[in-house]
Amino acid sequence: MLCGGGTGGHITPILAIAHEIKRQQPDAYIVYVGEHGGKFSHLTKHVTSIDEIRTIYGGKLRRYHKQSWIKTVLDVRTNYFNVRDMFFVFIGFFQSLSIIRKIKPDTILIKGGYVGVPVGLAAAYKKVPFITHDSDATQSLTTKIVGKWATYNATGMDERLYSYPKHKIRFVGVPVAPEYEHVTKDIKSRYRKDIKVPESANLLVITGGSHGAIRLNEYVVKIIAQLFEQINDLYVIHQVGKGNAGIYKDYKHQNLIIEEFIADLYKYTGAADINITRSGATSVAELAVQGKAVILVPNPELTGGQQTKNAQLLATKKAAVLISEKELSVDNNILLSNIISLLNDKEAQATLSVNIEKVAVPDSASRIAMLLLSLVN
Repeated sequence: MLCGGGTGGHITPILAIAHEIKRQQPDAYIVYVGEHGGKFSHLTKHVTSIDEIRTIYGGKLRRYHKQSWIKTVLDVRTNYFNVRDMFFVFIGFFQSLSIIRKIKPDTILIKGGYVGVPVGLAAAYKKVPFITHDSDATQSLTTKIVGKWATYNATGMDERLYSYPKHKIRFVGVPVAPEYEHVTKDIKSRYRKDIKVPESANLLVITGGSHGAIRLNEYVVKIIAQLFEQINDLYVIHQVGKGNAGIYKDYKHQNLIIEEFIADLYKYTGAADINITRSGATSVAELAVQGKAVILVPNPELTGGQQTKNAQLLATKKAAVLISEKELSVDNNILLSNIISLLNDKEAQATLSVNIEKVAVPDSASRIAMLLLSLVN
């Protein structure tokens, strides 16, 4: 049984793991458990490596990084949803018990997202062996709650970053879809043909994760005209997120391509000279496997500052350019100058590419699949 949800960053690694389990043990029966009404549940439909899909209720604890306790107490709307979702966790627990009783899974993977809490609690109650996986440089609330009962705590980054018992930690990296591979010159050329971007052009690809990133979008919109004025033969492909297609308003340029969602994103990131993105663990892992130069603008509001920590880890290894929202709020031209500088410096691009690929774990999905199969009686 594979469990996870909330964002595409939780689901896409699960698909990679399911694919790898089937490769290693073709007769394995895989059940995916996701959240009821999940925004990205469509990603699991028609996936041949998943044999059955179940959904349950899960409750989200809404917290905001560095928000004062006074503001937290006075935030009536957020507190209402937090109380409501406590009941969803209760419902989800009994739904999970029912699923476990019926399916009798040999082992369970809890990838992340709040849907993992009721499943983890039910697995612990029924004494079903399970594994948790953290992609970010910090533990999620889900794994903090259920991780103590897990057989193994698999980690996406250096095991020294986590507070699990050392004998239970297994460093496995962050799983990515099999389409992500080291991008050679020939592969980059093929991707450019597929997405209809000239091989000689400067290509900038901007993504904000599965939900899009409104503030990141706005930072780019402010400088887009100057970018096209100062960089010759520039193409910009911007994945803006669902419902954000109008972010550029009246601005148009023949080489500006705006997409709400890109299904085959690996072709676009692989074809790019530079990628700009948030620093969610899955996005970073995908770019690391491809060996692509990237500018990271982490979301500072996520609880625990997980994206900031992910980005800082790469920046210290000279594997990415880190620009904080605090810097951009003072001077938005910092983003402009970094893009221009990097686009004009092929040697700097190559250095970032080599260094980010050093942190990649291309066989992460295989490691997790083997770990799960080792628990099957």
